[in-house]
Amino acid sequence: MLIPLLKLYIAIFVILFLPGYFFVMALFGKKRSKISLVERFFLFFGLSITSINAIFLFLNFLEVPLNKSSILTSIIIFSLLCFTISKRSFLFSKKAKQKESTNSLFSTLNSWSYRHMLIFVVILLLAVGFRAFYISQGIMPKTTDLGHHMYWSKYIVDFSMLPEYGMPDFIIGEHIIFSAISILSGASLISTMPVSVLLIVNIFSLLAIFVLTYRFSELLFNKKDAKQIALFSLLIIGCFYAISSPQSKFVSGGVIGNIIGNLFIPLAIYSLLQAIKRKDVLFAQLFIIFTVSLAYTHHLSTFILLYVLAGVALAGMVIFLARSKGRLSIFYSNVRSVFLPFFHFHTVITLSLVALFVFSVHIPSYLNESAINTAVGTPIKATRTGYTINHIIEKSGPWRMCYAGIAAIIILALVFFRKPVKIESAKKTLCIVGSSVIIMWAVMIFMMSWKPALLHVDIPSNRVVNYLTYPLSILSAIGAFVLLKRSREKVSPFLYSIVFLVILGTGFISAYGDFSDSARTYDKQQEKKVGQTFLASKYLNKISSADENILKDHIYIEGDTWIKLFFMRGYKYPLSRSFLKRYDDPIKPRETCTRDMIAIPDSETGIKCFESAKVKYVMLSNGKDTAQFERSANFNKIYASDHVVIFQRRLP
Repeated sequence: MLIPLLKLYIAIFVILFLPGYFFVMALFGKKRSKISLVERFFLFFGLSITSINAIFLFLNFLEVPLNKSSILTSIIIFSLLCFTISKRSFLFSKKAKQKESTNSLFSTLNSWSYRHMLIFVVILLLAVGFRAFYISQGIMPKTTDLGHHMYWSKYIVDFSMLPEYGMPDFIIGEHIIFSAISILSGASLISTMPVSVLLIVNIFSLLAIFVLTYRFSELLFNKKDAKQIALFSLLIIGCFYAISSPQSKFVSGGVIGNIIGNLFIPLAIYSLLQAIKRKDVLFAQLFIIFTVSLAYTHHLSTFILLYVLAGVALAGMVIFLARSKGRLSIFYSNVRSVFLPFFHFHTVITLSLVALFVFSVHIPSYLNESAINTAVGTPIKATRTGYTINHIIEKSGPWRMCYAGIAAIIILALVFFRKPVKIESAKKTLCIVGSSVIIMWAVMIFMMSWKPALLHVDIPSNRVVNYLTYPLSILSAIGAFVLLKRSREKVSPFLYSIVFLVILGTGFISAYGDFSDSARTYDKQQEKKVGQTFLASKYLNKISSADENILKDHIYIEGDTWIKLFFMRGYKYPLSRSFLKRYDDPIKPRETCTRDMIAIPDSETGIKCFESAKVKYVMLSNGKDTAQFERSANFNKIYASDHVVIFQRRLP
């Protein structure tokens, strides 16, 4: 037991940290303090996922089998190459080597007080604890989406090659890291490993928000205030609404693209902000790398990031035109000065290499007409209606939305109307651009959820609105902090204590409702039912052959999407009866045989469906639509447990 667990830990380290460590070393140099220790840490993680995805794609392009030896060899070669680049200082001039940045979050422990460090550790432990508590109640792999995704990850493990999906619903970056860890460690994908990896990804997305909040806040406030705001953001994103979408509930639910997307979106925005703030080419290159990594990981997250960037560009153009008073020469000069790193030779080279990789090695599966029309297509009521404002507030968290609105007003006041403090034009321009990035991040997602038709968005708003969590956490941290700070300066200690309790107390009350609801609604019998589903699947795999079809019931069987992993005979094997409402689709005609074979197996329609689909076995939940099979002379019950029964059709 100890050795497999140790192998899993080593595999997680090798896949999720080691390549990124050497990647960061190559970019920034081993002894440079251009970025802080915390920034290095979450960059290790993000760049490791990027590197492993690229390695798998390149090996598959060369038709090299994706096994343990090829993966380890590739990681070693990649790491040695990065190490060589860092030693030769290929990317840095001598002047850049000697210049040390003093603007780090906490490059040494002395930059943080023990109190701040203790608060940071406590909040992070609470964030992990809340998620672990939620996930531990249902650690058995059973959720629908995760089962679908793990089929493709197991495909890579079993066949040593990347899959050809044949559908725009999936994208390769959602599956590679799970396959890589499974190949190196030997850990089964039908285990707690996928959920544990997603939890790690979610925790690193919290760190990304923490650092991003600090880097943005230091544009408007002093460093001490920026650190406190960053801690507030970690509390809000980590502990408030801790298991609401798209965080731990999505982790256990297996919406892998959302979880990894909510890591790469903050990383891309962090890199964009740092490139503009520092006029640093390296961060411009990182922005390109993380954006393309997102494009290989989740099409919805990529789509949302592109809309956010379009909103930032539009806001920037309006602001720069207003400041230049319509004079194009000044407008161009201002734009060029802010976005200079993106016009640098090294950035252009990076963009060219990325484009070469995309179009030569592997084109993302959703870059086709049908997938694009799925996102921006013909308007239909279900995808263009949008949520009401009240519904958006409820989904995002009323407390978080309230203080985010206050923060937006405060930021605009600080940037445009702060008269007592004189700041140079360049600094003010930087504040305006940085504020535009964060505010438009929230505004664009809000508009995509509220009025999708205005932006020609053809995606259900219930999927888009979940992305509001992250920008609102940054803004609400600023709003709550400023109110508390001003109260402390203006009122007595007693009144300040009341204000403090009111602000944070309402946050705790509002934010922990979903947690208490989850604890009350947990079904302890689910684990047992899932285990019985898996045992029945193993039995069917032994007695059935590839040319004998199976029909299962998705409505009542627990963990039924994981059944396909026991057979590995195709993504749509076995056949499945879906929720009944899906058979009555006014937009798209649906097949009804999977419904009729269970509802009316001995009818003329049912018999024809059984013959055309070549179904020999039917797996049902015990007591759910089983009576007609038990009465039928055409079926024999060959397997039974408390939760699952299997019927075999008597062939003529």
